[in-house]
Amino acid sequence: MTLEFRQGVPEGCTAWLNKNVGRGNITSIYDSAEYDWFYERVEQEIPSTDPSMDSNVRYVPTITVKDPKLAMLFVLRWSS
Repeated sequence: MTLEFRQGVPEGCTAWLNKNVGRGNITSIYDSAEYDWFYERVEQEIPSTDPSMDSNVRYVPTITVKDPKLAMLFVLRWSS
């Protein structure tokens, strides 16, 4: 399960993940079997309201937790 943090990843979130979920990957963006969770910045297109202008792009920080039960705990703890 992936959770988006449009306002940035909250302080203490990665420490909580390391303690309660397991080993995570925040340095290089790739999924690997050795990690229980990983961080990724996802590119999202923001459509322009002016047809003559190009769309803008923003990057949204996300964290994906692989185990469904631990992912639910993560969402309940950090989604509000």
